[in-house]
Amino acid sequence: MRKSETVNGRVQISKFDTRRKGDIQHQDIRFYARKAYLELVNKNPVCERCGYSKMSPDIAHVKPISEYSDDTTVIEMNELANMIALCKNCHWEFDRGMVPVEEIKTIIAARVVL
Repeated sequence: MRKSETVNGRVQISKFDTRRKGDIQHQDIRFYARKAYLELVNKNPVCERCGYSKMSPDIAHVKPISEYSDDTTVIEMNELANMIALCKNCHWEFDRGMVPVEEIKTIIAARVVL
Protein backbone atom coordinates (compact mmCIF):
# COMPACT_ATOMS: atom_id res chain seq x y z
CA MET A 1 0.00 0.00 0.00
CA ARG A 2 1.37 3.42 -0.87
CA LYS A 3 1.68 6.30 1.57
CA SER A 4 -1.59 8.09 2.20
CA GLU A 5 -2.26 11.52 0.72
CA THR A 6 -4.39 14.35 2.03
CA VAL A 7 -6.97 15.94 -0.27
CA ASN A 8 -9.29 18.65 1.11
CA GLY A 9 -8.70 17.52 4.71
CA ARG A 10 -9.49 13.89 3.93
CA VAL A 11 -7.01 11.06 3.89
CA GLN A 12 -6.95 9.20 0.59
CA ILE A 13 -5.76 5.70 1.44
CA SER A 14 -5.06 3.56 -1.58
CA LYS A 15 -8.31 2.11 -2.91
CA PHE A 16 -10.07 2.23 0.45
CA ASP A 17 -11.28 5.80 -0.03
CA THR A 18 -13.78 4.64 -2.66
CA ARG A 19 -14.75 1.30 -1.13
CA ARG A 20 -18.25 1.08 0.27
CA LYS A 21 -19.30 0.11 3.76
CA GLY A 22 -20.86 -3.05 2.39
CA ASP A 23 -17.54 -4.12 0.82
CA ILE A 24 -15.26 -3.75 3.83
CA GLN A 25 -15.25 -5.12 7.37
CA HIS A 26 -16.11 -2.95 10.37
CA GLN A 27 -12.64 -3.31 11.94
CA ASP A 28 -11.04 -2.08 8.70
CA ILE A 29 -13.19 1.06 8.79
CA ARG A 30 -12.03 1.68 12.37
CA PHE A 31 -8.39 1.00 11.39
CA TYR A 32 -8.51 3.63 8.65
CA ALA A 33 -10.32 6.05 10.96
CA ARG A 34 -7.42 5.80 13.41
CA LYS A 35 -4.88 6.19 10.60
CA ALA A 36 -6.61 9.32 9.30
CA TYR A 37 -6.94 10.81 12.79
CA LEU A 38 -3.29 10.21 13.67
CA GLU A 39 -2.12 11.73 10.40
CA LEU A 40 -4.37 14.78 10.33
CA VAL A 41 -5.17 15.66 13.93
CA ASN A 42 -2.63 14.39 16.43
CA LYS A 43 0.14 11.84 16.18
CA ASN A 44 0.11 11.43 20.00
CA PRO A 45 -3.59 11.56 20.83
CA VAL A 46 -5.13 12.00 24.26
CA CYS A 47 -8.79 11.95 25.16
CA GLU A 48 -10.24 15.12 23.65
CA ARG A 49 -12.94 15.22 26.33
CA CYS A 50 -11.08 14.67 29.63
CA GLY A 51 -7.39 14.80 28.62
CA TYR A 52 -6.53 11.31 29.87
CA SER A 53 -3.24 10.27 28.31
CA LYS A 54 -2.05 7.07 30.03
CA MET A 55 -3.54 4.80 27.34
CA SER A 56 -4.01 5.26 23.62
CA PRO A 57 -7.58 6.52 23.13
CA ASP A 58 -10.24 5.06 20.89
CA ILE A 59 -11.15 6.96 17.76
CA ALA A 60 -14.91 7.23 18.06
CA HIS A 61 -17.38 8.09 15.32
CA VAL A 62 -19.96 10.75 16.20
CA LYS A 63 -22.39 9.18 13.75
CA PRO A 64 -22.00 5.44 14.33
CA ILE A 65 -20.76 3.31 11.44
CA SER A 66 -23.89 1.18 11.80
CA GLU A 67 -26.08 4.15 10.84
CA TYR A 68 -24.50 4.54 7.40
CA SER A 69 -25.92 2.75 4.39
CA ASP A 70 -23.86 0.03 2.71
CA ASP A 71 -23.12 2.29 -0.26
CA THR A 72 -21.42 4.98 1.88
CA THR A 73 -17.69 5.28 1.19
CA VAL A 74 -15.16 4.70 3.95
CA ILE A 75 -13.78 8.19 3.52
CA GLU A 76 -17.24 9.68 4.09
CA MET A 77 -17.60 7.79 7.37
CA ASN A 78 -14.10 8.80 8.43
CA GLU A 79 -14.36 12.55 7.88
CA LEU A 80 -12.56 14.48 10.63
CA ALA A 81 -15.81 16.14 11.69
CA ASN A 82 -17.16 12.66 12.49
CA MET A 83 -14.18 11.44 14.55
CA ILE A 84 -12.95 12.18 18.06
CA ALA A 85 -10.32 10.62 20.30
CA LEU A 86 -11.91 9.38 23.53
CA CYS A 87 -10.49 7.38 26.42
CA LYS A 88 -12.22 4.08 27.15
CA ASN A 89 -14.40 5.65 29.87
CA CYS A 90 -15.54 8.66 27.82
CA HIS A 91 -16.15 6.42 24.80
CA TRP A 92 -18.28 4.06 26.91
CA GLU A 93 -20.27 7.02 28.29
CA PHE A 94 -20.71 8.51 24.80
CA ASP A 95 -21.93 5.22 23.31
CA ARG A 96 -24.54 4.94 26.08
CA GLY A 97 -25.87 8.48 25.68
CA MET A 98 -24.31 9.81 28.90
CA VAL A 99 -22.30 12.38 26.92
CA PRO A 100 -24.45 14.59 24.68
CA VAL A 101 -23.62 14.56 20.98
CA GLU A 102 -23.63 18.37 21.08
CA GLU A 103 -20.79 18.33 23.64
CA ILE A 104 -18.73 16.13 21.33
CA LYS A 105 -19.51 18.32 18.31
CA THR A 106 -18.42 21.41 20.28
CA ILE A 107 -15.09 19.74 21.11
CA ILE A 108 -14.57 18.80 17.46
CA ALA A 109 -15.45 22.33 16.26
CA ALA A 110 -12.87 23.82 18.65
CA ARG A 111 -10.15 21.37 17.60
CA VAL A 112 -6.96 22.82 16.17
CA VAL A 113 -5.77 20.56 13.38
CA LEU A 114 -1.99 20.27 13.26
